[in-house]
Amino acid sequence: MRVAFLTDLHVCSAKLSGPGGQAEILGNLREAVLSSHPDLVLVGGDLAGTTVPHRSSPEERNALVELLAPLAEVTSVVVCRGNHDYPGDYDFLNRLRGNLFYVDASEFICMPNAWGVMVLPWIDRSAL
Repeated sequence: MRVAFLTDLHVCSAKLSGPGGQAEILGNLREAVLSSHPDLVLVGGDLAGTTVPHRSSPEERNALVELLAPLAEVTSVVVCRGNHDYPGDYDFLNRLRGNLFYVDASEFICMPNAWGVMVLPWIDRSAL
C-alpha cells in the first residue's frame, strides 16, 4: 500500500501569490502526490494560518480545494482537523466530489476499497 502523508500546510492568503508562493508550491505538491499513485492520502491538519485557532479565508479554502479535489478524484483522501483549524471551517470538504473525507472528531472511516482508517484529530484537552 502506498500512503501519501501531508501535514501542517499552514496556507496563508498573504503567501499564496507570486513566484515561489504557496499556490505554486501546492501545485507542485499536488503533481508530486498524483505522480506517486498513492492508495491513500492522509492530511494531518493545520491546513491554514498560523494562529490557534485560525478562521480560514476564502482564498485559503480555495487553495486547499485546488490541492485536495484532484487527489480525491483518483484516490481516497482523509483530512484530519488540527489545532490551528477552526472547528467547522472545512466541513464543506465532505460535499466535494470524489473520495474526500474531512474529520474533526474521533472516527473510523470505512473506505470504498474495503479497508478502514481510524482518525484521532487534535483534541482541545481544556474542553474535556
